[in-house]
Amino acid sequence: MRIRRRRLRDALVAVGCVVAVVDPCGEPAGRVRFAAAIVLLLLGSLLHFWSKGCLEQNQRLVTAGPYRFTRNPFYLANGLIDVGLCALIGRVWVAVPFLVLWWLAYRDTIQVEEERLATLFPEAFARYAAAVPRLVPTGRALPRGEAVGSFTLGNPALAAGSEYARILGVWVAAATIVAWDWVRGMVFGLRGGADGGARMGHARARGVGREAGAGGGGSAARDGVAAVRSRADAPTTRDACPRDCALLHGPIL
Repeated sequence: MRIRRRRLRDALVAVGCVVAVVDPCGEPAGRVRFAAAIVLLLLGSLLHFWSKGCLEQNQRLVTAGPYRFTRNPFYLANGLIDVGLCALIGRVWVAVPFLVLWWLAYRDTIQVEEERLATLFPEAFARYAAAVPRLVPTGRALPRGEAVGSFTLGNPALAAGSEYARILGVWVAAATIVAWDWVRGMVFGLRGGADGGARMGHARARGVGREAGAGGGGSAARDGVAAVRSRADAPTTRDACPRDCALLHGPIL
């Protein structure tokens, strides 16, 4: 059964939104993971745009721009974007099977497309494949003087406008995941954090102790302090859930 790669991202976003709704234990993404996700999304979007501006599909074998470093910059860009979305979701059990399916889908697509290029440009593609890695850059790059093609905003692939809509769709998908998680956090009241409540509880306990001590009720003071502290130390929704239960933990680091 062939996996439709265009459906994978839609499924990932849908799963991310569902997890955000049904998991009451999580919190919004911490600054480090959120920043990493945004960087991946930005790099993926820029790489996709750069690749599209160089493309001359079925006309000649383009080897300039990002094609100097990877034979499939489009798919590398999609990988960066999808890993960024996985980072926003923040669930290993979502990311691992998704990335396995992603590789299976794109492996077949890349194989078919490279076979077609080898048929259209047999000699040029053979030299190109020997000089440039298939997907992930390894440091090998085609010499600039041998590169064919160039980036231009007037490229028909960009002028058609579909690329702008595609990039917008990426950021709408990311915003949807974040928005669902934010709403979930507001509904379950997780944004106040357990630490602030505990600090307030201990402050109240100290106040009770001072007031009772001033009144001379030693035993009563101890009982009052113990009662307030027990309430302050009681596990909240966040404390009751293990760290790896959270959809989007935060803040971290």
